[in-house]
Amino acid sequence: MAPAGSKPMRRFALSFMLAVFAAGPAAAEQDLLLGADMSSPAMTKAEMSRADVEAMIQDANGKPIDLHDKALSGLDLSGLNLRGVNLRTARLNKANLRGADLSGANLEQAWLLKADLSGAKLADAKMFGITARDANLSEADLSRSMPIGDFKGANMSGATLVGAMQDFR
Repeated sequence: MAPAGSKPMRRFALSFMLAVFAAGPAAAEQDLLLGADMSSPAMTKAEMSRADVEAMIQDANGKPIDLHDKALSGLDLSGLNLRGVNLRTARLNKANLRGADLSGANLEQAWLLKADLSGAKLADAKMFGITARDANLSEADLSRSMPIGDFKGANMSGATLVGAMQDFR
C-alpha cells in the first residue's frame, strides 16, 4: 500500500472527492417511512390493552415499566403515569397519550404517527430518532428533552421547549 502522502494516494483521494461531488447532493431529508409497511399489524394494532398497561404500572410499585419494542398503536393511554417508561422502538401510531406523564421516558426510535400527546408531560424525555409525523404535541411539556427526529406535520403549538436539547452538543 502506498504511503499516505504519496502521489497515488493523493490521486485516489482526489478521485474519491470528485466522485462524491459528481454523485450530486444528498437528499434534503431522508424519508424514514420509505420501505416501512405502514399497514402491517405491527404498525396498526396493539398487542396489549390499557388494562394490561395499568396492571404493569400497578405491579411495578412506582418503578418505571418496560414497553420497549411493543406494538401499542391505537391504544388509549391518556392520563396515565408513565414516568420513566421505556418505549424505545415502540409503535404508538394513532395512540392517545393526551395528558399522560412521560417525564424521563425513553422514546428513542419510537413511532408516534398521528399520535395525540397534547398536554402530555415529556420533560427530560429521550426522543432521539423519533418518528412523530402529524402527531399532536400541542401544550405538551418538552422541557429539557431532546426531540430529534421526524416531526413533519406535527402540531407543537403552545408546547414548552425550555431547555430542550440543552445537553446536545
